[in-house]
Amino acid sequence: MPNLENAILYSSNGQTWNNSIGSNFGNGGYVNSVAYDGIGKWVSVGSGNSTGNNINYSTDGINWKAVNGPFDKNGKAYFVSYSGGKWIAVGKDPSGNNIYYSTNGINWNAVTGSPFTANGIGYAVAYDGMGKWVAVGDGNSSGNNIYYSTDGMIWNPVNGPFTISGIAYSVAYGGNKWVAVGNSGTLFSIYHSDDGIVWNPVNGGFDSIGYSVAFNGTIWVAVGKDSFSRNIFYSSNAVSWNGVTSPFATGKGLSVTHGGGNWVAVGEDDSGSGNNIYYSTDGQSWTAATGNPFGTSGSGNSVAYDGSGKWVAVGYDSSGSGNNIYYSTDSSTWFASQGSPFGNTEALNVAYGGGKWIAVGNEPFIKPTPSNNKYIDLSKFLLPTCPSTLKVDKIDGKVLSASIQNFKENTYYAFYIDGNKVVDNIQTEFFEYKFSFPGRYNIYITCSIKPTNNAAQTTLPNNIISVYII
Repeated sequence: MPNLENAILYSSNGQTWNNSIGSNFGNGGYVNSVAYDGIGKWVSVGSGNSTGNNINYSTDGINWKAVNGPFDKNGKAYFVSYSGGKWIAVGKDPSGNNIYYSTNGINWNAVTGSPFTANGIGYAVAYDGMGKWVAVGDGNSSGNNIYYSTDGMIWNPVNGPFTISGIAYSVAYGGNKWVAVGNSGTLFSIYHSDDGIVWNPVNGGFDSIGYSVAFNGTIWVAVGKDSFSRNIFYSSNAVSWNGVTSPFATGKGLSVTHGGGNWVAVGEDDSGSGNNIYYSTDGQSWTAATGNPFGTSGSGNSVAYDGSGKWVAVGYDSSGSGNNIYYSTDSSTWFASQGSPFGNTEALNVAYGGGKWIAVGNEPFIKPTPSNNKYIDLSKFLLPTCPSTLKVDKIDGKVLSASIQNFKENTYYAFYIDGNKVVDNIQTEFFEYKFSFPGRYNIYITCSIKPTNNAAQTTLPNNIISVYII
Protein backbone atom coordinates (compact mmCIF):
# COMPACT_ATOMS: atom_id res chain seq x y z
CA MET A 1 0.00 0.00 0.00
CA PRO A 2 1.48 3.39 -0.98
CA ASN A 3 2.30 6.05 1.60
CA LEU A 4 -0.72 8.36 1.66
CA GLU A 5 1.26 11.60 1.70
CA ASN A 6 -0.74 13.91 -0.59
CA ALA A 7 -2.98 16.76 0.50
CA ILE A 8 -5.77 15.29 -1.68
CA LEU A 9 -6.76 11.61 -1.40
CA TYR A 10 -9.48 9.69 -3.21
CA SER A 11 -11.40 6.49 -2.51
CA SER A 12 -14.16 4.49 -4.15
CA ASN A 13 -15.44 3.00 -0.90
CA GLY A 14 -14.33 5.34 1.91
CA GLN A 15 -12.14 2.60 3.37
CA THR A 16 -9.11 2.27 1.10
CA TRP A 17 -7.52 5.54 0.01
CA ASN A 18 -5.11 6.54 -2.73
CA ASN A 19 -2.86 9.51 -3.47
CA SER A 20 -4.15 11.92 -6.05
CA ILE A 21 -2.00 12.93 -9.01
CA GLY A 22 -0.82 16.44 -9.74
CA SER A 23 -2.30 18.40 -6.83
CA ASN A 24 -0.29 21.62 -6.78
CA PHE A 25 -0.65 23.42 -3.48
CA GLY A 26 3.12 23.70 -3.07
CA ASN A 27 5.45 22.37 -0.42
CA GLY A 28 3.86 23.01 2.95
CA GLY A 29 0.54 23.89 1.36
CA TYR A 30 -2.77 22.52 2.60
CA VAL A 31 -6.33 22.06 1.41
CA ASN A 32 -9.27 23.36 3.44
CA SER A 33 -12.30 22.41 1.38
CA VAL A 34 -13.45 20.33 -1.58
CA ALA A 35 -16.72 20.22 -3.53
CA TYR A 36 -18.34 18.46 -6.49
CA ASP A 37 -20.65 20.04 -9.07
CA GLY A 38 -22.77 16.96 -9.69
CA ILE A 39 -21.80 16.72 -13.37
CA GLY A 40 -18.17 15.66 -13.33
CA LYS A 41 -15.94 18.33 -11.84
CA TRP A 42 -14.23 18.65 -8.48
CA VAL A 43 -12.69 21.82 -7.05
CA SER A 44 -10.45 21.99 -3.98
CA VAL A 45 -9.23 25.15 -2.27
CA GLY A 46 -6.64 26.01 0.35
CA SER A 47 -3.23 27.59 0.71
CA GLY A 48 -0.63 27.26 -2.04
CA ASN A 49 2.09 28.38 0.38
CA SER A 50 3.27 31.40 -1.65
CA THR A 51 2.87 29.64 -5.03
CA GLY A 52 -0.50 31.29 -5.71
CA ASN A 53 -1.98 27.87 -6.48
CA ASN A 54 -4.83 28.19 -3.99
CA ILE A 55 -7.36 26.40 -6.18
CA ASN A 56 -7.08 23.02 -7.95
CA TYR A 57 -9.65 21.28 -10.15
CA SER A 58 -10.21 17.75 -11.42
CA THR A 59 -12.57 15.99 -13.81
CA ASP A 60 -12.14 12.57 -12.23
CA GLY A 61 -11.09 13.19 -8.61
CA ILE A 62 -7.73 11.57 -9.33
CA ASN A 63 -5.81 13.93 -11.62
CA TRP A 64 -5.67 17.54 -10.45
CA LYS A 65 -4.50 20.78 -12.04
CA ALA A 66 -3.66 24.08 -10.38
CA VAL A 67 -5.40 27.40 -10.98
CA ASN A 68 -2.96 30.22 -10.39
CA GLY A 69 -4.09 33.62 -9.18
CA PRO A 70 -7.20 33.65 -6.99
CA PHE A 71 -6.58 34.88 -3.42
CA ASP A 72 -3.03 35.99 -4.28
CA LYS A 73 0.16 34.11 -3.43
CA ASN A 74 -0.02 35.38 0.15
CA GLY A 75 -3.68 34.51 0.60
CA LYS A 76 -5.70 31.35 1.10
CA ALA A 77 -9.15 29.95 0.38
CA TYR A 78 -11.22 28.42 3.16
CA PHE A 79 -14.36 27.10 1.50
CA VAL A 80 -15.77 26.26 -1.92
CA SER A 81 -19.21 25.22 -3.15
CA TYR A 82 -21.12 24.77 -6.39
CA SER A 83 -24.73 25.84 -6.85
CA GLY A 84 -26.87 27.92 -9.16
CA GLY A 85 -24.52 27.24 -12.06
CA LYS A 86 -21.54 28.84 -10.34
CA TRP A 87 -18.57 27.91 -8.24
CA ILE A 88 -18.07 30.26 -5.29
CA ALA A 89 -14.85 30.24 -3.24
CA VAL A 90 -14.30 32.33 -0.12
CA GLY A 91 -11.15 33.04 1.85
CA LYS A 92 -8.54 35.69 2.52
CA ASP A 93 -6.94 37.85 -0.14
CA PRO A 94 -4.62 40.68 1.01
CA SER A 95 -6.15 42.93 -1.66
CA GLY A 96 -9.67 42.45 -0.30
CA ASN A 97 -10.86 40.05 -3.01
CA ASN A 98 -12.14 37.53 -0.48
CA ILE A 99 -14.76 35.97 -2.77
CA TYR A 100 -14.15 34.57 -6.26
CA TYR A 101 -16.63 33.04 -8.71
CA SER A 102 -16.32 30.74 -11.71
CA THR A 103 -18.65 29.08 -14.18
CA ASN A 104 -16.28 26.21 -14.96
CA GLY A 105 -13.98 25.86 -11.92
CA ILE A 106 -10.98 26.84 -14.06
CA ASN A 107 -11.33 30.53 -14.86
CA TRP A 108 -11.98 32.62 -11.75
CA ASN A 109 -12.91 36.24 -11.22
CA ALA A 110 -12.93 38.43 -8.13
CA VAL A 111 -16.44 39.53 -7.21
CA THR A 112 -17.58 43.14 -6.99
CA GLY A 113 -17.98 44.64 -3.53
CA SER A 114 -14.71 43.81 -1.72
CA PRO A 115 -16.51 41.56 0.77
CA PHE A 116 -15.11 41.35 4.30
CA THR A 117 -12.64 44.20 3.57
CA ALA A 118 -8.91 43.96 2.83
CA ASN A 119 -8.01 42.34 6.14
CA GLY A 120 -11.11 40.21 6.51
CA ILE A 121 -11.83 36.54 5.81
CA GLY A 122 -14.66 34.61 4.18
CA TYR A 123 -15.36 31.28 5.89
CA ALA A 124 -18.46 29.77 4.26
CA VAL A 125 -21.14 30.29 1.63
CA ALA A 126 -24.59 28.82 0.95
CA TYR A 127 -27.28 29.03 -1.74
CA ASP A 128 -31.08 29.02 -1.37
CA GLY A 129 -31.86 27.26 -4.66
CA MET A 130 -33.80 30.30 -5.92
CA GLY A 131 -31.08 32.75 -6.89
CA LYS A 132 -29.49 34.04 -3.71
CA TRP A 133 -26.13 33.34 -2.12
CA VAL A 134 -25.05 34.27 1.40
CA ALA A 135 -21.42 34.30 2.53
CA VAL A 136 -20.24 34.64 6.11
CA GLY A 137 -16.89 35.44 7.70
CA ASP A 138 -14.89 38.04 9.56
CA GLY A 139 -15.48 41.63 8.50
CA ASN A 140 -12.44 42.80 10.47
CA SER A 141 -13.99 45.54 12.63
CA SER A 142 -16.30 46.69 9.82
CA GLY A 143 -19.19 44.75 11.34
CA ASN A 144 -19.98 43.37 7.89
CA ASN A 145 -19.71 39.68 8.71
CA ILE A 146 -22.44 38.61 6.26
CA TYR A 147 -22.72 39.39 2.53
CA TYR A 148 -25.41 38.42 0.02
CA SER A 149 -25.63 38.23 -3.77
CA THR A 150 -28.32 37.53 -6.34
CA ASP A 151 -25.93 36.60 -9.13
CA GLY A 152 -22.76 35.35 -7.37
CA MET A 153 -20.80 38.27 -8.85
CA ILE A 154 -21.97 41.43 -7.06
CA TRP A 155 -22.04 41.22 -3.27
CA ASN A 156 -23.63 43.51 -0.70
CA PRO A 157 -22.87 43.79 3.01
CA VAL A 158 -25.26 43.13 5.85
CA ASN A 159 -24.38 45.30 8.81
CA GLY A 160 -24.97 44.13 12.34
CA PRO A 161 -24.99 40.34 12.82
CA PHE A 162 -22.19 39.07 15.07
CA THR A 163 -21.11 42.65 15.94
CA ILE A 164 -17.90 44.46 15.05
CA SER A 165 -15.72 42.09 17.07
CA GLY A 166 -17.51 38.93 15.97
CA ILE A 167 -17.05 36.25 13.30
CA ALA A 168 -19.55 34.09 11.41
CA TYR A 169 -18.29 30.58 10.63
CA SER A 170 -21.14 28.74 8.91
CA VAL A 171 -24.40 29.41 7.08
CA ALA A 172 -27.21 27.23 5.72
CA TYR A 173 -30.61 27.60 4.08
CA GLY A 174 -33.74 25.49 4.50
CA GLY A 175 -37.44 25.74 5.26
CA ASN A 176 -37.52 29.31 3.90
CA LYS A 177 -34.98 30.38 6.53
CA TRP A 178 -31.33 31.32 6.58
CA VAL A 179 -29.30 30.46 9.69
CA ALA A 180 -25.76 31.62 10.45
CA VAL A 181 -23.62 30.64 13.41
CA GLY A 182 -20.45 32.12 14.87
CA ASN A 183 -19.18 34.30 17.68
CA SER A 184 -20.49 37.79 18.34
CA GLY A 185 -18.60 38.56 21.54
CA THR A 186 -21.97 38.46 23.30
CA LEU A 187 -24.49 35.70 24.00
CA PHE A 188 -25.74 35.83 20.40
CA SER A 189 -24.03 33.02 18.46
CA ILE A 190 -26.92 32.12 16.12
CA TYR A 191 -28.82 34.46 13.79
CA HIS A 192 -31.77 33.78 11.49
CA SER A 193 -33.16 35.55 8.44
CA ASP A 194 -36.09 35.22 6.05
CA ASP A 195 -34.35 36.88 3.11
CA GLY A 196 -30.59 36.74 3.85
CA ILE A 197 -30.55 40.51 4.26
CA VAL A 198 -32.29 41.31 7.54
CA TRP A 199 -30.95 39.19 10.40
CA ASN A 200 -32.07 38.69 13.99
CA PRO A 201 -30.52 36.87 16.95
CA VAL A 202 -32.31 33.67 17.97
CA ASN A 203 -33.68 32.69 21.35
CA GLY A 204 -31.02 30.43 22.88
CA GLY A 205 -27.74 29.34 21.39
CA PHE A 206 -24.13 28.84 22.43
CA ASP A 207 -22.68 31.31 24.88
CA SER A 208 -19.30 30.96 23.14
CA ILE A 209 -19.07 29.94 19.46
CA GLY A 210 -21.13 28.18 16.83
CA TYR A 211 -19.06 26.36 14.19
CA SER A 212 -21.48 24.52 11.91
CA VAL A 213 -25.20 24.40 11.13
CA ALA A 214 -27.40 22.14 8.98
CA PHE A 215 -31.08 21.49 8.18
CA ASN A 216 -32.69 18.16 7.25
CA GLY A 217 -36.07 19.43 6.08
CA THR A 218 -37.62 19.24 9.51
CA ILE A 219 -35.16 20.34 12.16
CA TRP A 220 -32.10 22.56 12.44
CA VAL A 221 -28.96 21.41 14.27
CA ALA A 222 -25.95 23.54 15.14
CA VAL A 223 -22.71 22.49 16.82
CA GLY A 224 -20.13 24.59 18.62
CA LYS A 225 -18.73 25.37 22.04
CA ASP A 226 -20.67 26.32 25.14
CA SER A 227 -19.39 26.92 28.67
CA PHE A 228 -22.22 24.73 30.02
CA SER A 229 -21.24 21.87 27.66
CA ARG A 230 -24.33 22.48 25.52
CA ASN A 231 -22.25 21.88 22.42
CA ILE A 232 -25.23 20.94 20.25
CA PHE A 233 -28.37 23.06 19.78
CA TYR A 234 -31.50 22.19 17.80
CA SER A 235 -34.56 24.06 16.57
CA SER A 236 -37.75 23.30 14.67
CA ASN A 237 -38.29 26.87 13.45
CA ALA A 238 -34.78 28.44 13.32
CA VAL A 239 -35.91 31.02 15.90
CA SER A 240 -36.05 29.22 19.25
CA TRP A 241 -33.20 26.86 20.08
CA ASN A 242 -32.63 24.20 22.74
CA GLY A 243 -29.27 22.98 23.99
CA VAL A 244 -28.13 19.37 24.40
CA THR A 245 -25.84 18.91 27.38
CA SER A 246 -22.74 16.68 27.40
CA PRO A 247 -21.81 15.88 23.76
CA PHE A 248 -18.07 16.46 23.41
CA ALA A 249 -17.88 17.11 27.20
CA THR A 250 -16.28 20.52 27.71
CA GLY A 251 -14.81 20.40 24.19
CA LYS A 252 -16.58 21.51 21.02
CA GLY A 253 -18.55 20.34 18.00
CA LEU A 254 -16.98 21.29 14.68
CA SER A 255 -19.19 19.87 11.91
CA VAL A 256 -22.67 18.39 11.57
CA THR A 257 -24.64 16.85 8.71
CA HIS A 258 -27.69 14.69 8.07
CA GLY A 259 -28.21 11.69 5.82
CA GLY A 260 -29.77 8.25 5.75
CA GLY A 261 -32.19 9.19 8.51
CA ASN A 262 -29.44 10.06 10.97
CA TRP A 263 -27.58 13.10 12.19
CA VAL A 264 -23.82 12.87 12.73
CA ALA A 265 -21.75 15.47 14.54
CA VAL A 266 -17.97 15.45 14.83
CA GLY A 267 -15.70 17.50 17.04
CA GLU A 268 -13.27 17.45 19.90
CA ASP A 269 -14.04 15.70 23.18
CA ASP A 270 -11.50 17.03 25.68
CA SER A 271 -12.46 14.65 28.49
CA GLY A 272 -10.05 11.94 27.31
CA SER A 273 -12.87 9.52 26.50
CA GLY A 274 -12.37 9.75 22.74
CA ASN A 275 -16.03 10.54 22.04
CA ASN A 276 -15.30 12.67 19.00
CA ILE A 277 -18.33 11.50 16.98
CA TYR A 278 -21.96 11.59 18.08
CA TYR A 279 -25.08 10.41 16.25
CA SER A 280 -28.80 11.02 16.59
CA THR A 281 -32.03 10.01 14.87
CA ASP A 282 -33.95 13.16 15.82
CA GLY A 283 -31.31 15.84 16.41
CA GLN A 284 -32.33 16.09 20.04
CA SER A 285 -31.02 12.94 21.77
CA TRP A 286 -27.39 12.18 21.01
CA THR A 287 -25.20 9.12 21.63
CA ALA A 288 -21.43 8.77 21.46
CA ALA A 289 -20.28 6.55 18.60
CA THR A 290 -18.23 3.44 19.26
CA GLY A 291 -14.75 2.78 17.89
CA ASN A 292 -12.86 5.56 19.70
CA PRO A 293 -12.54 7.58 16.49
CA PHE A 294 -9.53 9.94 16.38
CA GLY A 295 -8.18 8.83 19.76
CA THR A 296 -8.50 10.25 23.25
CA SER A 297 -7.33 13.76 22.46
CA GLY A 298 -7.94 14.02 18.72
CA SER A 299 -10.74 15.73 16.83
CA GLY A 300 -13.19 15.20 14.00
CA ASN A 301 -13.17 18.09 11.54
CA SER A 302 -15.68 17.15 8.85
CA VAL A 303 -18.23 14.45 8.05
CA ALA A 304 -20.16 13.49 4.89
CA TYR A 305 -22.69 10.90 3.67
CA ASP A 306 -22.73 9.20 0.26
CA GLY A 307 -26.50 8.86 -0.08
CA SER A 308 -26.45 5.07 -0.05
CA GLY A 309 -25.43 3.95 3.42
CA LYS A 310 -21.87 5.04 4.17
CA TRP A 311 -20.52 7.83 6.34
CA VAL A 312 -16.96 9.15 6.31
CA ALA A 313 -15.46 11.43 8.95
CA VAL A 314 -12.05 13.07 8.79
CA GLY A 315 -9.90 14.77 11.39
CA TYR A 316 -6.81 14.39 13.52
CA ASP A 317 -5.79 11.18 15.30
CA SER A 318 -3.93 12.12 18.47
CA SER A 319 -2.42 8.65 18.92
CA GLY A 320 0.06 9.22 16.09
CA SER A 321 -1.13 6.09 14.28
CA GLY A 322 -2.41 8.14 11.33
CA ASN A 323 -6.05 7.09 11.68
CA ASN A 324 -7.28 10.41 10.35
CA ILE A 325 -10.20 8.99 8.36
CA TYR A 326 -13.00 6.83 9.78
CA TYR A 327 -16.00 5.26 8.09
CA SER A 328 -19.33 3.82 9.21
CA THR A 329 -22.29 2.05 7.64
CA ASP A 330 -24.74 2.86 10.44
CA SER A 331 -23.44 6.16 11.95
CA SER A 332 -22.97 4.48 15.34
CA THR A 333 -19.97 2.15 14.88
CA TRP A 334 -16.85 3.56 13.23
CA PHE A 335 -13.72 1.97 11.79
CA ALA A 336 -10.36 3.45 10.86
CA SER A 337 -9.60 3.55 7.14
CA GLN A 338 -6.56 1.72 5.85
CA GLY A 339 -3.15 3.18 5.11
CA SER A 340 -2.71 5.97 7.70
CA PRO A 341 -4.08 8.72 5.43
CA PHE A 342 -2.48 12.14 6.02
CA GLY A 343 0.11 10.55 8.29
CA ASN A 344 0.84 12.61 11.38
CA THR A 345 -1.02 15.71 10.23
CA GLU A 346 -4.79 16.03 9.83
CA ALA A 347 -7.59 15.79 7.32
CA LEU A 348 -9.71 18.94 7.12
CA ASN A 349 -12.66 18.20 4.83
CA VAL A 350 -14.38 15.34 3.01
CA ALA A 351 -17.00 15.14 0.25
CA TYR A 352 -18.68 12.51 -1.91
CA GLY A 353 -19.74 12.74 -5.55
CA GLY A 354 -19.52 10.97 -8.88
CA GLY A 355 -18.81 7.62 -7.23
CA LYS A 356 -15.77 8.87 -5.32
CA TRP A 357 -14.87 10.10 -1.88
CA ILE A 358 -12.36 12.97 -1.77
CA ALA A 359 -10.58 13.87 1.47
CA VAL A 360 -8.32 16.90 1.79
CA GLY A 361 -5.97 18.27 4.42
CA ASN A 362 -2.31 18.75 5.28
CA GLU A 363 0.55 16.82 3.79
CA PRO A 364 2.41 14.82 6.45
CA PHE A 365 5.24 16.57 8.24
CA ILE A 366 8.03 15.21 10.39
CA LYS A 367 7.24 15.64 14.06
CA PRO A 368 10.28 15.25 16.34
CA THR A 369 9.53 12.85 19.18
CA PRO A 370 12.16 11.80 21.74
CA SER A 371 13.01 8.11 21.91
CA ASN A 372 15.96 7.12 24.07
CA ASN A 373 17.27 10.68 23.75
CA LYS A 374 17.32 10.39 19.97
CA TYR A 375 15.25 12.20 17.40
CA ILE A 376 13.81 11.13 14.08
CA ASP A 377 16.43 11.13 11.33
CA LEU A 378 14.99 13.19 8.50
CA SER A 379 17.69 12.44 5.93
CA LYS A 380 15.49 9.98 4.02
CA PHE A 381 13.28 12.90 3.00
CA LEU A 382 16.08 14.81 1.27
CA LEU A 383 15.81 15.72 -2.38
CA PRO A 384 19.28 15.71 -4.06
CA THR A 385 19.13 18.84 -6.20
CA CYS A 386 22.57 20.35 -5.43
CA PRO A 387 25.98 19.00 -4.35
CA SER A 388 25.11 19.28 -0.65
CA THR A 389 22.06 18.34 1.36
CA LEU A 390 20.51 19.53 4.61
CA LYS A 391 20.13 17.14 7.55
CA VAL A 392 18.24 17.78 10.76
CA ASP A 393 20.38 16.35 13.57
CA LYS A 394 18.31 17.27 16.59
CA ILE A 395 15.44 19.42 17.77
CA ASP A 396 15.69 20.41 21.43
CA GLY A 397 12.75 22.54 22.41
CA LYS A 398 12.78 25.37 19.90
CA VAL A 399 16.45 24.93 18.94
CA LEU A 400 17.11 23.19 15.63
CA SER A 401 20.54 21.65 15.16
CA ALA A 402 21.34 20.94 11.52
CA SER A 403 24.27 20.00 9.35
CA ILE A 404 25.15 20.40 5.70
CA GLN A 405 26.05 17.02 4.29
CA ASN A 406 28.89 16.99 1.75
CA PHE A 407 29.82 20.53 2.76
CA LYS A 408 31.93 22.36 0.15
CA GLU A 409 34.30 25.19 1.05
CA ASN A 410 33.75 26.97 -2.25
CA THR A 411 29.97 27.03 -1.96
CA TYR A 412 27.57 29.73 -0.83
CA TYR A 413 24.88 28.40 1.56
CA ALA A 414 21.82 30.10 3.00
CA PHE A 415 19.12 28.72 5.34
CA TYR A 416 15.44 29.47 4.69
CA ILE A 417 12.26 29.06 6.75
CA ASP A 418 8.92 29.25 4.94
CA GLY A 419 10.55 31.05 2.05
CA ASN A 420 12.38 33.64 4.17
CA LYS A 421 16.17 33.73 4.43
CA VAL A 422 17.14 33.58 8.13
CA VAL A 423 20.81 32.55 7.99
CA ASP A 424 23.02 33.94 5.24
CA ASN A 425 26.38 32.73 3.93
CA ILE A 426 26.83 29.74 6.26
CA GLN A 427 30.55 29.13 6.77
CA THR A 428 30.56 25.81 8.66
CA GLU A 429 29.12 22.35 8.26
CA PHE A 430 27.11 22.57 11.50
CA PHE A 431 24.75 25.34 12.51
CA GLU A 432 21.84 26.02 14.87
CA TYR A 433 18.68 28.08 14.67
CA LYS A 434 16.27 29.00 17.47
CA PHE A 435 12.60 29.33 16.57
CA SER A 436 10.50 31.93 18.35
CA PHE A 437 7.22 30.04 18.31
CA PRO A 438 6.04 26.43 18.10
CA GLY A 439 4.43 25.24 14.89
CA ARG A 440 5.00 23.59 11.53
CA TYR A 441 7.79 25.05 9.38
CA ASN A 442 9.22 24.29 5.95
CA ILE A 443 12.99 24.56 5.99
CA TYR A 444 15.63 24.27 3.28
CA ILE A 445 19.02 25.49 2.19
CA THR A 446 20.07 27.13 -1.02
CA CYS A 447 23.49 26.52 -2.43
CA SER A 448 25.61 27.54 -5.39
CA ILE A 449 29.26 27.43 -6.32
CA LYS A 450 30.99 30.77 -5.75
CA PRO A 451 32.62 32.27 -8.85
CA THR A 452 36.03 33.90 -8.67
CA ASN A 453 34.61 37.26 -7.65
CA ASN A 454 33.05 35.60 -4.56
CA ALA A 455 29.53 36.73 -5.52
CA ALA A 456 26.85 34.09 -5.17
CA GLN A 457 25.33 32.74 -8.34
CA THR A 458 21.60 32.00 -8.59
CA THR A 459 20.58 29.75 -5.72
CA LEU A 460 17.86 27.12 -5.81
CA PRO A 461 15.89 25.58 -2.91
CA ASN A 462 17.26 22.21 -1.93
CA ASN A 463 15.65 19.35 0.02
CA ILE A 464 12.64 21.09 1.54
CA ILE A 465 11.81 19.49 4.89
CA SER A 466 8.75 20.06 7.05
CA VAL A 467 9.42 20.02 10.79
CA TYR A 468 7.24 20.51 13.80
CA ILE A 469 8.57 22.68 16.63
CA ILE A 470 6.94 21.79 19.93
